[in-house]
Amino acid sequence: MEEKIFEFMEKMYSDLSGKIEGIENRFDKLENQVTKIEIEHGKKLDVLFDGLQQVNQKLDRIETQVEKISEKVEDHEVRITVLENK
Repeated sequence: MEEKIFEFMEKMYSDLSGKIEGIENRFDKLENQVTKIEIEHGKKLDVLFDGLQQVNQKLDRIETQVEKISEKVEDHEVRITVLENK
């Protein structure tokens, strides 16, 4: 009787060991996929942030130019008004 229980326990242990090993393999594959995704997305995010920084710098330059043009227009309007009143 004890021998049958022992054999049954050995069989269960063997089955469980195989299943655990299969789960570990699947976990390792999943971990590798997650790492790959993190690396790929990290690179993509870096590119996006670089692009955003370039857009912001360009926008700052455009705003500066618009401010200068606005000042010139105001100055010209004042000059025109003065000339028209002469």
